[in-house]
Parts: sequence; structure tokens; C-alpha cells
Amino acid sequence: MHTKPESPETYLASLDPERRARLETIRRVITETAPDATEAMVYGMPGFRLGDKPLAAYAATKKHDGFYPCSGQVITSLPEIGARFSTTAGAVHLPLDQPIPEDVVALLVRTRIGEIAARGR
Repeated sequence: MHTKPESPETYLASLDPERRARLETIRRVITETAPDATEAMVYGMPGFRLGDKPLAAYAATKKHDGFYPCSGQVITSLPEIGARFSTTAGAVHLPLDQPIPEDVVALLVRTRIGEIAARGR
């Protein structure tokens, strides 16, 4: 993308249908797991906020789909995620040759909700 998308919908509309479908799966799982969250652009990516706190974001990259729990602690608190996927401190790289792991996305969202509740950030 050359221009910064104004909304999650404009971001998703810019993707090819296969990638859009994958990210729509992530979007749906976040919505189902965090029904009180509001959709927003988070750090320049489509995502959700819980109250005034960033909850999670997602994006298509060249080599994977990225899931971002908006916290440096969520991924490290779940060693099973690092054992299954390539990660950085703030991202889980979801391989393009595998279906979106809905259970993993839900676990990350639930963990982030718990962190926001406990720490307020």
C-alpha cells in the first residue's frame, strides 16, 4: 500500500480476495472473543481497541499474515505460541500455507484482555 488506509475496511478492500478472507477470519475471531471492543486503525493497521487501550491488530505482509496483540508481554507469556509460530516480541507470524489458527488468535486476544484488566494498559 502506498497510502495509509483510513479504516480497517479500506485496508481490507485493498487486498486480493484470498488474503482478505484470511484477515477477515482474524477480524471475526477478535470480534467474537472481545465483543466489547471497537474496530479502529491501531498503529496504522486494522485492529481493535478495548476502551481507550489498543487490543490487537493484524496485517498482511509479503511472507505471512501478522497478528499483533499490542503488548510486549502477551506472546512471551504464552511459550506454546513461540513453539508453534515464528514470533517477535510484538507479533505472531501466521504462515500463508496454513489456515488461520482461530484458537491461537482467540487465546492471544483473551490474554491481552486479561492484561488490560490487570494492568490497565
